[in-house]
Amino acid sequence: PNTTVALRGAYSWMLGAYRDRSAFLYENAAGNKGTSTTGSLLKHVIPSGELSAVASVASGSVRFSSEARTSFVEEDVRGAWSDEDAGYRYMTSVMASRQRETVVRNDLALRVAGVAVDVGHESRLRTVNASHDATHFDATASSAYRYELDVHAGYLTARRSIGGLRADAGLRAEVDRTRIQLETASARTVARLFLSISGEWIDARRALMYRLAYSRGINRPGSAMLNPFSMGRDEVDEIVGSPSLSAEGSD
Repeated sequence: PNTTVALRGAYSWMLGAYRDRSAFLYENAAGNKGTSTTGSLLKHVIPSGELSAVASVASGSVRFSSEARTSFVEEDVRGAWSDEDAGYRYMTSVMASRQRETVVRNDLALRVAGVAVDVGHESRLRTVNASHDATHFDATASSAYRYELDVHAGYLTARRSIGGLRADAGLRAEVDRTRIQLETASARTVARLFLSISGEWIDARRALMYRLAYSRGINRPGSAMLNPFSMGRDEVDEIVGSPSLSAEGSD
């Protein structure tokens, strides 16, 4: 009755295609006008999966929980651009991205002198490998990049309720290290502190609740924002990411 174990697995697969046909009106230096028509086809395949395990053991007012999770996302995009008037293909592009993430979290919850306390540790390891091959007429260019992010954090939270008054406070300290391999190799290490505090009071007679809270969080860029090889879906739209993007703090 005091022990909980949970296992979870998930797998998904997505396939999509995007077709575009664009017509252009042009005029040269001599004033002669003409039209041209181009077409493009992008095929997108994304399989992904996740496996996690959680165990929790309680004894009296103390509970220890441990969680491990690993996941992957594989993304393949193939594109072809053709001149429909002339009847030939002038450009092809292939992008392959492999993403892996592992998370380990340990948490100890206890109650001391009427105060509920949580103290724990979390490690998050993320790796992205991507390659890109493009052919324009008879010229071919290939490039690749690798992105690694290691985050190690410790946290402490405390909660106390007295009558209609409740107070919460938390502190999280983390160190993250980012390594990037594109044209050159680079690395950066950043230490951060995150504070959260809130107070809540319930006026039962008037059926009102007053709450004041502050917290500091962080938003890390997603894989699409980091990928420098994102594919343009047609002749005029292109989205290119940057592996050098830093995380953003929010208050």
